[in-house]
Amino acid sequence: TSLEGIRKKTINQLLTLKRASGCEIVVTGCGTESGHGHSTRGAKSHANGYKVDLRINTCISNYIKSNFAHIGQRGGDQADMYKSSAGNIYALESDHWDVLYV
Repeated sequence: TSLEGIRKKTINQLLTLKRASGCEIVVTGCGTESGHGHSTRGAKSHANGYKVDLRINTCISNYIKSNFAHIGQRGGDQADMYKSSAGNIYALESDHWDVLYV
């Protein structure tokens, strides 16, 4: 995956998540690369450097579910969503975490 076009704040939030959780963090998609499925949706999109996809692993899933508020399910795909105190949204899709860093 390419990190070209990703916001500095998004990178900083990923580093904060890594430090706070102690988990392995693997970015599997940023959407700034061509062909990403969500690349054109909204101002705070993958294409604009606000969103990343993270590989699911037990450590990060447990951290998110234990430390962030469950805020319901997303319309359409019914992904469970969690919100951090900073306002970031973590949506558990079938094969990755879809993360919006505000």
